[in-house]
Amino acid sequence: MSRYNAYFILDCSESMTGKPIEIALKAIKIIVSKLKAHLCSIPVHLSLIAFGNKAQQLWPLSTLESFRIPDFSLNGTACLGEALGLLEKCIEKEIKIDPSQQISPWQKPIVFIFSNGYPTGSWQLEALSAKLEVNKIFAFAVGPNPDLSTMSFIADSLLTLDTVDIESRLEPLFEPITAGPTVSGVDTVQFSAFAPAGVKAETFFILDIWAHKPNQLKKVIELAKQLSRKAFVGSKGPALVDMGTILAVSVDLPEFYVKDPVDVILWIGEPSNASFSILAPTNISPGKHNGKAIITINGITILKLIFQIKVGEDTLPTNDYLPVQEERAKTAFASYASQDRKEVLSRVQGMCKANQNLDVFLDVLSLRSGQNWEKQTSLQILSRDVFYLFWSRSAAASKMVEREWRLALENRGLEYIDPVPIESPDIAPPPIELSNLHFHDYYLAYIKGGETLSVARK
Repeated sequence: MSRYNAYFILDCSESMTGKPIEIALKAIKIIVSKLKAHLCSIPVHLSLIAFGNKAQQLWPLSTLESFRIPDFSLNGTACLGEALGLLEKCIEKEIKIDPSQQISPWQKPIVFIFSNGYPTGSWQLEALSAKLEVNKIFAFAVGPNPDLSTMSFIADSLLTLDTVDIESRLEPLFEPITAGPTVSGVDTVQFSAFAPAGVKAETFFILDIWAHKPNQLKKVIELAKQLSRKAFVGSKGPALVDMGTILAVSVDLPEFYVKDPVDVILWIGEPSNASFSILAPTNISPGKHNGKAIITINGITILKLIFQIKVGEDTLPTNDYLPVQEERAKTAFASYASQDRKEVLSRVQGMCKANQNLDVFLDVLSLRSGQNWEKQTSLQILSRDVFYLFWSRSAAASKMVEREWRLALENRGLEYIDPVPIESPDIAPPPIELSNLHFHDYYLAYIKGGETLSVARK
C-alpha cells in the first residue's frame, strides 16, 4: 500500500534563538496534527533532520503516531547544504529500499524546511540535487527579517511566519500538502498519434500528434473527426507536464518526405496537436514502414512514439488502430561542462519530473568520494539507455566532454547520443562526427518569435 512520506528540516543554528525556533516548533506540531486529521486513511511516515554546526537526523522516518521531537540544542551556524545532502542519504536508505527499483510518485516525500534563511557554506547545488528526489518543498521563513531570497531558491512554496499565532497562516497550505504527488499546475499528459491506415505512393497525408489528459481521449477523437481526418489512433504515456510548457514534436520517417518535421504544442490543459504534411514518394516500397515522433521539453527527450505507416492499394478496416509503441529511456548519462552545471541540474530536474522512472547519472550527484572517476564514468556511459550531451561553447572546449561523447560514439553508435543544446548551434557548432544529429533547440526558436522550425533531412 502506498504511504505518505514527509521530512521536517529544522534550522538549529544560534540565529534561531528565541522567537524563530519557538515559531518553527509550533508550526511542526500544527502540521503533524493536520496531517493526522487530513490523511487518516493513508499511512503517514515522518522524519526530523536538524542542522546547526552539523546536520543530523533526530528522528528516523517512522509512523506518524510514533513521531516526536527529541531534545536538542541550538549551536553554531547553519550548514544547510549538509542538511540537504543528509536528506538525500535518508531518502536513499529509508524509501529507496530496493536499489533496482525506482520510487513511485506517491512515495516521493514532501519536505518542510524551517529557517531564517542565513546558511553558511555552499548549498545551491545540494538544493538542486535534493529537488530531484522529492515531490515538493515547502519552506517557512521564521522570525523577523528572514532572508527570503535563500528560501525562495529552495522552495516550491514559501510562507513567512513571524508570529506565534500561526495556525490561521498555515491553514491554506493543507490542501496542497495533503494532495500527495499531485502538484498544482502539473498535468498527467498522454500523447496520441493519428494517421491514415494506408497510403499510396505519390500522395500526401497528414500525421497528427495530440497531447491530452487521459480522460480527454474521446474528445481528441471527436476533434480529429471534425478536422476530417480519416485516421486511426494509438495512445501512449503518461508524462508529467507543467502548465505553460512548450512541447517540441519532431517526426522521423526515413523513407518519406516530411515538409516541416518539427512542430510545437503549448500545453495549457486542453487537447492540442502538432500536424505534419508527409509525402509518400514514387519509389517507396509497399508494406509497413516504421516511424517515430519524438517529444521534447526544453531540448530534452521525454518520450518517443514508434508507429507504422502502411503503403499499398488496400487499407485497414475502419475499426483498427494505428500500431503505436512507446519508447522511453529508463537510464541516462549526462555529459556536460562544469561551467554549465547549474543549467544542467535545472534541466535534469525537469526531465525527471516528466519521466519519474528515469535514473540520470550525473557525476556531481552520483560519484562517491574515493571512487575511480574515469572508470566509473566509462562504465556508466557504456551501460545506460541514452547519452544526453548538453552542448555549449564550454562543452565544445571541454576535453572531458569530448572524451565522453567519443567513447559513447565508438561503442554505442550515433543513435545512442541525444543532444541537448544549451546554446544555439550557430554559436556552438557540433563536432563534425555528430553533425547528423539535431542540435537545434526548438523551444528557444519558438520563444524568440516564430523562427522557421525546420531541419534538413539526413
